[in-house]
Amino acid sequence: MLKFFRKIRHKLLADLPASKGGNRVTRYLVYALGEILLVVIGILIALQINTWNEERKISKERNQFMQSIKEDLIADTLSLQETLGKWNIQLADLNAFKQQVNTTKNIDSLIFLVRYEFSPYFSSFSGFNDNTYRSMLNTGKLSILHPELRKVLQAHYNQQLDTKEWHVNQIELYQTVVRTYTDQFPMNIDAKFISNQALEDIVWKDINPKQLILVLNSWGTRKSFYYQSHIPRFEARLEETVFILETHFNK
Repeated sequence: MLKFFRKIRHKLLADLPASKGGNRVTRYLVYALGEILLVVIGILIALQINTWNEERKISKERNQFMQSIKEDLIADTLSLQETLGKWNIQLADLNAFKQQVNTTKNIDSLIFLVRYEFSPYFSSFSGFNDNTYRSMLNTGKLSILHPELRKVLQAHYNQQLDTKEWHVNQIELYQTVVRTYTDQFPMNIDAKFISNQALEDIVWKDINPKQLILVLNSWGTRKSFYYQSHIPRFEARLEETVFILETHFNK
């Protein structure tokens, strides 16, 4: 390209009228202006090439981040579906146990039921897959995304963070209630330290029925709330994740 402009400049010099062509000052000025023009053109071309290369680099990086975020969102949908499935099953089991408790005829029947059927277990959520987003946020790379998508993802991951913190808090509250139970009554689990039937009989023989009912009610209420509050909240996160995938990543 520069050679082309240089040839034009030489031709212009050659075509100067004889009266002007012999004027060294005029020829020098034309030559100097031509040289300046060539330099300016060269700079503009270099800048344009650099801009193209930078845009291509950003586009490639954007596509890589988009693919990684898409994989994170897909992983979230699978994890949420699995966890919600477990919670619904566990809630059904809890309701069945509740029905048994509320149809016992006497305290001995209740003690037997609680002693052998009580289950403190629950499924917690493993966590959201937000590594790509957090990495982009920490490195300032979010700016390469389309403004609309960036706004959607910021709201989405902020919701995830709030849900995660709330979930951790609910687990701590539930574990506190379980500890209150286990501090007073043995649990029928494989991991228990004392498995001697005679020793357990001593504990269950002398329990305070009123205290058992109070602690059992506190535990059941907390566990029921755990599922009834978690399921709709996490269903909302699932619906939101699926919507983002379908709207912004499956085009």
